[in-house]
Amino acid sequence: MSNEANKAIVMRFFDEYWNGRNFDTLGEYISPDRVHHFGTKVEPQSHDHMRRMHVLWYDALPDFRYHVEHLIAEGDKVAAFVTFTGTHTGTHHVAGRTAPPSNRPLNEAEMFLFRIAGGKIVESWATWDRLGVLEQLGVPMKPSTPG
Repeated sequence: MSNEANKAIVMRFFDEYWNGRNFDTLGEYISPDRVHHFGTKVEPQSHDHMRRMHVLWYDALPDFRYHVEHLIAEGDKVAAFVTFTGTHTGTHHVAGRTAPPSNRPLNEAEMFLFRIAGGKIVESWATWDRLGVLEQLGVPMKPSTPG
């Protein structure tokens, strides 16, 4: 596929799935066997898993939205620099911590890398500042204790 076609697939991921909340078309651009990398952790992400993750984010931030800032494609890979925003009005779980509703705005950057095969996203990587998100949501950080 062309670089432009691969970028269009990634745009559907953000526009239709995340921002449009359209679960019915997931199978058109995301493999049901997609693998996602969270740092050193690797997880298969079925369409059902993705729906559950989507609900968790929108329950915590009903106005959650991705903003695609840059897409760069080469071969079977598409890199995306995005920001995500929302207002924290529901309980959210981030990095093993629970954030009770704070009514605070959230604005965070995230980097993705997607691998496309057969016209679908089959693998992805993402990184974002979880500590920064917790700070924005007002979650108290426990000071570390020596020794």
